Amino acid sequence: MLLHWCTLEPSGDGNLAAIRFSSPVRVQSIRIFPKDARPFAQHHEIVSETEPQAFLLHLYFSAYRVARPDSKEKPKPTNALAPTALAYAGGEMEFAVPMGNEYATRLIIVRGNFERVSMAIYGDVMSELPPPPTTYEPKPLPTFEPTQISRALDPSNSLDPSALARELLNLIPDAPPLPLAIRLVFCLKPPSDDWDLPEFPYIFAELDADTADLDLEKASALTTRPVSDDVEDEVLLRFADSMGQLTREKGDNQAFRVASILSNAASQHPNMAKSLLDKLDVPAIFDSNNMDESILIRLRDAATNADIARHLNSDYFLQTLHTITKDANADPETQSAATKLIARIQGWAVLEDTLSNTQGDFVTAATLLKENGTEEAALGVWLESMITHEDIAATLREIPLMPIPLPHPPYLFGSLKSSISHDEFVAFLRAVIGVAAVLAVYAFADAWPHTLCRERALAIIRLWQGVNGYREIVNHLLVLKQMIFRLDCMMDSDPPRRAGVDAEHILVNLAKDPQAILQPDFIDCILGLKAPLAVITEEERMSMRRAAIVADDGLPGAVDELLRPMDRPPTLKHLRAMRVAFAVIDDELRKDREYDVLRDFWHEGSRGLVGHLADIFGPLVNEIKSHFALIPPARKSQEVMSGLFRVADELLKLLLRLFPSYSLPSRAVRVLTASVADLFVCTDAADVLYSQTSPPCVAAEETRQSCIDVVRMLSTTSAQEGVQLGAEVVLKTLLRHGLHVEQRDPVHHLLQVLCLIDYLLPMPDAGDENETMWTQRVMPLVLQELWQFCRVLDTENKVHFVKRLSSLDRGVIGVAEWLIVEELKELLHVLRLLEDPTVQLHERVVRQYQVTMALNFLLDLAQPSSTASRILTDCLATVPEATSTMTSCILSILDQRLSAPGLTEVVQTVTTQWHRLDAALRAVLAIAMMRFVGSDDNPDTSTLDDAVAILTSTSIPDNLLDLVHQELDAVLDRYGRNTDAWDATSCQRRCLPLLDWRISTSKSTSESITLNITASAWTDFSNRMQNTVSTGDSGHWDSLKERVTVQHINLPSPPIPLPESIELSLEDVEDLLQPQIPVPSTPPRRALNQDVLGLVTISPPALIRSPASTGLTKTYSNNDFRQLRQTPSARQNTSRLPSMHVDVGVAMVV
Repeated sequence: MLLHWCTLEPSGDGNLAAIRFSSPVRVQSIRIFPKDARPFAQHHEIVSETEPQAFLLHLYFSAYRVARPDSKEKPKPTNALAPTALAYAGGEMEFAVPMGNEYATRLIIVRGNFERVSMAIYGDVMSELPPPPTTYEPKPLPTFEPTQISRALDPSNSLDPSALARELLNLIPDAPPLPLAIRLVFCLKPPSDDWDLPEFPYIFAELDADTADLDLEKASALTTRPVSDDVEDEVLLRFADSMGQLTREKGDNQAFRVASILSNAASQHPNMAKSLLDKLDVPAIFDSNNMDESILIRLRDAATNADIARHLNSDYFLQTLHTITKDANADPETQSAATKLIARIQGWAVLEDTLSNTQGDFVTAATLLKENGTEEAALGVWLESMITHEDIAATLREIPLMPIPLPHPPYLFGSLKSSISHDEFVAFLRAVIGVAAVLAVYAFADAWPHTLCRERALAIIRLWQGVNGYREIVNHLLVLKQMIFRLDCMMDSDPPRRAGVDAEHILVNLAKDPQAILQPDFIDCILGLKAPLAVITEEERMSMRRAAIVADDGLPGAVDELLRPMDRPPTLKHLRAMRVAFAVIDDELRKDREYDVLRDFWHEGSRGLVGHLADIFGPLVNEIKSHFALIPPARKSQEVMSGLFRVADELLKLLLRLFPSYSLPSRAVRVLTASVADLFVCTDAADVLYSQTSPPCVAAEETRQSCIDVVRMLSTTSAQEGVQLGAEVVLKTLLRHGLHVEQRDPVHHLLQVLCLIDYLLPMPDAGDENETMWTQRVMPLVLQELWQFCRVLDTENKVHFVKRLSSLDRGVIGVAEWLIVEELKELLHVLRLLEDPTVQLHERVVRQYQVTMALNFLLDLAQPSSTASRILTDCLATVPEATSTMTSCILSILDQRLSAPGLTEVVQTVTTQWHRLDAALRAVLAIAMMRFVGSDDNPDTSTLDDAVAILTSTSIPDNLLDLVHQELDAVLDRYGRNTDAWDATSCQRRCLPLLDWRISTSKSTSESITLNITASAWTDFSNRMQNTVSTGDSGHWDSLKERVTVQHINLPSPPIPLPESIELSLEDVEDLLQPQIPVPSTPPRRALNQDVLGLVTISPPALIRSPASTGLTKTYSNNDFRQLRQTPSARQNTSRLPSMHVDVGVAMVV
């Protein structure tokens, strides 16, 4: 709401004005209007009187602390003033005032060099705010979708990505074409005097003048001026003929001059380079003997032109360059220049291929774009090729836009460049073209100068810095020397200018990139900042200055920064300095100065760099973990969280460069692995907590990949014979660490550690040379840890984990089989506990659900999949212990009459492979198949087929024969009680063989066999069999029927269904977790003659009663006590409590 409208006029020597409110208010924003503006549509009589057009305001708010609703004490009054500054650069401007919820104000003091200022103050009156709610009402959290950037400002979704730059350039009267502007600011860079000439920028090179006196040196100087885009082809051909004639005879500086001409021609008219290459004999001019570093650098700039790169991409020239890279006599700088030239030539071929090939090498192409952006000349030549070369520009225009445009270009200048599509790469390429073109227009407008065009260009650049994808492109190109110089020139904020305000914002955002701070020009720019500034606060300036000092000091400054204790809690200032220190060390390592890094760190810190990095990584991860704890921590800004993830990521990447050569001891590896696992868990939590496009989420995603790379690196360390393998240490640490978590969600922690282990283990059939090492040397040493980790997983993840180990092991060691045996043992143990009738109800329900989960686990392993065979069946067929345990489990389930769909499916699935199993398990499976034949109303008689096959072909063990008979009698009884539900086929094909087997295996000595079937059921069964049996089997049926007698039986108790899920209150869970503590009791006394050692511990009675005792005995007689107390030694205070002569029992809790 509008709090106040006023026009202030300063008074006094200090140019002060004040605004006083009648009651405390909370200011949210201040809006300043230009002179003669009418701020309110319904009140035209109100007119703004702001003068002058721009000035800097200093505001001081009286700090009034707001009392908390639950606080009984009133806040104490204070006279503190909270300062802030507003840089008014003209026009209507609104400034946010983040006061927060803890403070309000009643007075605003305004100071500045102004005559009048008309402002509107918006916010809330504290007395009018609604009271805080007294009851909790759950409400959904609001969701915020990022605002889509305007299509006019989004070159990544434009068929002509340079259109925005052309529109900006048109703001300049008599502006040159965009290719000429690019040529002037990036490539040719005419002298300063030329910019003052009236005919500038249309000052062109006259290629057809004075051809008679032309030599290579003059031609090189001539081509430093731009060639008109309207130049005739005949002029270019004549110039090329002259160059061809001049190079027929070799000279001392011929290669250098020709390389300079090609470098200058690379950014000129497209036909100029083609004409020169047609007339020049490149193999005759350049060879491995005359190409030094300066020539190779100029050829590299020239090869940034697509036509020149195609011409140089020949076997002869590339072989010449390879010869230089391998020449031992060549200096390292020359070899490096030759390597970069090869990459430039081959990169252009890859980039052109990616325009039409949807499966192209996008990573290499993106690397070429990144390298081109590090040099002004290369950037300008490449941009000219993408805009003026019709074949490339036409190919790019023919690629259609995506039906649903991307919200922002993909991030391809970083480490996450895998799995990108062709459409994403094209959008990224168009974005790079658009950004580079706008930067060229900004540089031209600033050099011209043209205020409006420069301000518009800077505003667009500032906007792009707030958009993911564009931010990385803009920051990468802004570190060019020219761009830093132009931003530095705009730091004058008295009075503030719109361009200066935007420049400060751009500078602040650019300083968040540690790689940018490493640039010497940027360091000088930051160190040269002086207060007051329009936007950059003093705290921000000091933070940037500290980082710049670290970069300016180089390696010693980085070492000092890393040895400094971490701020608690971490501040942006410290995090930025740490990132710069990591960047400095990484830059030194890239320059092959590894020895210097380790030496300086040892001299300064008296310890190794790798060990210190591992030590500071732990506290850093603890800070990150505290934000994702179950107890809500103090709120941290997204910038701080993003900085924490960035610091952790860059530290891990630094370890990746060092650790293969400088390993850590096993204890340090365990600590580092546990910290990496915690960080990996937090990266997933950040993905859930923050929006996908937020800086913390993006930083966490990159850090997640670094965590995976580090644990893999730690596990691949080689070990000598008898020394613990790195893979064993890492895997064992992860398995143990997954079971222990503090103040965080244990389930989420466990599953994320499982995910990290999944990334750690080598993929099967991937050709990993360490696969044998994992299966034969690591897995056998971590079996107990594997089981402890596996047993706490949920069913789905447990199945995945066992299958993963099975596919890795391939049955060599039998890790998966061992885990299955342990799971069966655990299941049998639970079933034994359920047999105890004294188990409490809640515990019984939990145990039953545990049985359900175990059965579901076995069912998933019993079913075939695309990645593994029937693991459970193979285990039961080859491991005797698994067979016997499975047999006992099924028998216990049948004995307790437990039932569940998963149990039936397990039995049915395993029974399909019954011919591979032993007799005892076959018998138990037959019993289960007959038990689970289905309901009485809807029996599934097909399940009896496997039972018939098993019984008729297997010799049933004697200890199981009676159980099989009982279950078979129950099947016949069920059939007799409900004959209508059974078809005729079941009678003849299933029941008759079962009855025949029942009679033939009976151990009765008489001819008649007694079946445990009710008489009525047997009668109905006999009648149905008589009517359905075939003629050929009727005689056999009659013979069986005559031998059968029946006796009345008690119907079995109904089955107990196992729960598919459980619900328990917190009180029930607490009761279940309470240990069973036995009642304390006095232990029984033992006889003194039980053993010899017991006799030794007993003092002789004579010694006990001796006057020479020092008072340490427990029993006394007569006056021994008084006599003993008279001795000097007995009078000393031994601080020992007197014996109470009471036997004390100790309760042991198991």
